[in-house]
Amino acid sequence: MPGGPPPRQWRPDEDSLLRRMVADGASWSAIGRALDMDRRLCKGRHAALLEAPDPPRPTRERKCLCCGRPFLSEGAHNRLCDPCRDGAGEITHGLGGVVIHDGGISGIRITAL
Repeated sequence: MPGGPPPRQWRPDEDSLLRRMVADGASWSAIGRALDMDRRLCKGRHAALLEAPDPPRPTRERKCLCCGRPFLSEGAHNRLCDPCRDGAGEITHGLGGVVIHDGGISGIRITAL
């Protein structure tokens, strides 16, 4: 049976201070003192934060600025649906054609279905 209390959860403000102090080049001893924790715990938490996947971005439905179709956007920076961002745009799903790269000026040719 393991002894001692279970490890406590890190608070978001502690994670933020840890990240900021590491970015500023503070020593692990200084970080430990600032957080009132052992420097090894701080080092371990920093390693865990680096390995943790980024949280998923919230999405919302927007209209594509190219074709006008609704799609799930990750933010105001994401205003084109995947087909339009890939270069096919309105041609493939807006007109129902097939895009063929032919090396012309636009690089595409539309063939009706």
